[in-house]
Amino acid sequence: MAVNTYKIGEVASQLATSIRSIRYYEEEGLITPIRTQRGTRLYSEKHINRLSSILRLTQLGFSIETIRKIAQLRENTNTGDESSHLLDTCLNEALT
Repeated sequence: MAVNTYKIGEVASQLATSIRSIRYYEEEGLITPIRTQRGTRLYSEKHINRLSSILRLTQLGFSIETIRKIAQLRENTNTGDESSHLLDTCLNEALT
């Protein structure tokens, strides 16, 4: 089954953000696009969902460090309950 992929300009347009913002999140290690042999960045639906979450958290005023912690937390937990508990703790710390 083929995965639909999108170029960075398509993603920026879809998410109403700039190409530069997407590249910044890549530089910060928050997203890692697929790269073609020629270096073109390609994004799957999973990437787009992650970028959408990053943009929402940024709009809510969360720092890049907090967003990074949230992303790492979700990647390093085994269950939804564990993820929810740690996410709740992380967000409470960020808001205090």
